[in-house]
Amino acid sequence: MTVQIENASPLRDAQMPPVIPDSMTGVAKGALDLVDRALGAGQTGAKSEKIGGLLAAASDTVADMRGRVTRNGMNSEQATGKALALLEKGAAHFAAGRYIAPVGDNAYDAYREALTLDPDNAAARAGIASLREHFAKKAEGARDAKQWESANSFFEIAIAISNLRAVN
Repeated sequence: MTVQIENASPLRDAQMPPVIPDSMTGVAKGALDLVDRALGAGQTGAKSEKIGGLLAAASDTVADMRGRVTRNGMNSEQATGKALALLEKGAAHFAAGRYIAPVGDNAYDAYREALTLDPDNAAARAGIASLREHFAKKAEGARDAKQWESANSFFEIAIAISNLRAVN
C-alpha cells in the first residue's frame, strides 16, 4: 500500500488548526521521548552497524515527529515568538540549576524546544552548548575521582544533549 503525501503549503499550513489539543502535546512529547530513549539504548547495545544504523534512523524519525508535535499548527511568526519565550525560560532554569529536571520544565527541554521552533537560533544553540559543557565537566570530575558509573552517566547525558535526544 502506497500513501501519497501532499506537498507542504505555507499558506495552508499557517491556516491549519493544531493537530493535537494543546493539553495533549506534553503527553505526546513525553511518549516520543520514551521511545527515543529506548532506541538510544538499543543503539548503544547494537551488535552490528546495520542494526545500529536502523535504530539511529528510527530515532531521527522520532525526533521529527516530536518536532511536528512541538510546532503543532503554529505559523512561523508564532513559532519565533514561542522560541523567544522558551529562551528566557531556559536561561532562568539554567541560572536556578534546573538543567535536565524536572522533566518538561528545565533548561534543556526549553532550549531543545526553542531549537525545534527556530533551528537557526544562536542563543538556543549556545544554551545547548552550555548544558553539554556542564555535564562534560561533571563527567570529567567524576572520572578524576574514579567514580566510573557517575562519569559514564554524565558523559551519556552530555552526548544526548549534543544530539538533542531525550535525557531523563
